[in-house]
Formats: sequence, C-alpha cells, structure tokens
Amino acid sequence: MKVRLLLTAVLGVLAAAAVAVPAQAATQVNYAALGDSYSAGVGAGGYDVSSGSCSRSPRSYAPLWAAGHAASPFVFVACGGAKTDDVLANQLGGLSAATTLVTITIGACPPSWTTCTPPSAPGHPTRGWSSWATPGCSS
Repeated sequence: MKVRLLLTAVLGVLAAAAVAVPAQAATQVNYAALGDSYSAGVGAGGYDVSSGSCSRSPRSYAPLWAAGHAASPFVFVACGGAKTDDVLANQLGGLSAATTLVTITIGACPPSWTTCTPPSAPGHPTRGWSSWATPGCSS
C-alpha cells in the first residue's frame, strides 16, 4: 500500500512537471524595437530596402535577438536619425496591448558618426562606448 501511494505521488509530480513545461514554452514574446540609428543598425550594412531612409539592418541587435528568442510578432520600427519627437510621433504605433518586450535607444550618437568612423574604429560608439569624440568629425 505504501509503495502504491508513493508511486502515485511520484507519478503525480512528474505529470504536473510535464504539463508545466509546455505551458512555460508557450509564453510568447511580442517584441517591438523602437529608436534611433543604434537600434536600427546603421553601420551594420545589409539594410532592408523597404525601410527606406531609416536604414534598418537585420544585423542590428533587435532582429538578431528576436530571431534567437523566437519573438513573434517582431515589430522593427527603429529609424536612423530618429529623435525623441520622431519616436513619439512615428514609432509608438508599433506597440499594442499584446506587446511584452520593448527596447529603445535614442540620442546615443551624434548625427555624423556613420560618415566619420567605421564601426570597428577606436572611439566609435558601438566599440566599447569609449568616446563620443572622434577626430575629424563634427556633430
């Protein structure tokens, strides 16, 4: 009798664990990436032509994270050159009540950094955040 009771308890725990795992895996990430050139991936290349002058790159952190974490839907509205007013006026429409994750960067880089310094150069904002001042650039 004790063995049967113990076996029933163990099977109950295992069944509960098996049910909990699929429920946890079913949690969906609805991800929206907003912001400026850093969010859009300006400087990363391979730009999505449908993004026009926003220069959104599939090589920026947002789409890479979304692909690695099966985010669905993934709303990518970041735009190179965007300022706070642009985000407020043009990007908040990418959010909904179902959105569970939002990333945003704004004001991280001077407007001319992409024309002055390649991303791998010392002092470039995406290389260690060491300095915003790059010789030969004007902001």
